[in-house]
Amino acid sequence: MATSRSSRKPARPGEYIARALVYSGRPDPAWPVSSRLVKRLLEIWDSLPRWPGVLPAAPPLGYRGCV
Repeated sequence: MATSRSSRKPARPGEYIARALVYSGRPDPAWPVSSRLVKRLLEIWDSLPRWPGVLPAAPPLGYRGCV
């Protein structure tokens, strides 16, 4: 089975790319994100309480998160 290769270029310093981890063997969708939005998302993330439970295992196929 052949693997797919992404044609996306790496982000430059100060440039942010969001990506949804949804496909197996295919390129995941990605889009640029402004540094202003990244700053706000980090503020929200830092304000969230810690999860007290056990983290679930990632599913073998389908949605696996985002970066």
